[in-house]
Amino acid sequence: MISVHILEDHDKIDPMDWVRPLHFDGSANTRSCYSGTPENNTMWVRVYEYFGDWVFGMKVGDYHDHITKRATYGCNAMMRFEFVRGIMPDSHVWNLNED
Repeated sequence: MISVHILEDHDKIDPMDWVRPLHFDGSANTRSCYSGTPENNTMWVRVYEYFGDWVFGMKVGDYHDHITKRATYGCNAMMRFEFVRGIMPDSHVWNLNED
């Protein structure tokens, strides 16, 4: 059995944490045509691969508040993410280098 820790609103986000969106729109496991970053990932990716460094050290709750208050489009306001910490099985990780 492998255990991971689900980050709660008071937990700080680390670059090596895992993330995936809770809402999906479009094709699964695609990349943004603008930035090349992961989109609609049903598999887990590292925080640094998805967001870059602007979220490092931010609390999960503060991140979600930031997105809700500053979202330009309604779909962005609904973008909530699941953050976990721990050893993730390879079968659950989206290897971005293989695309």
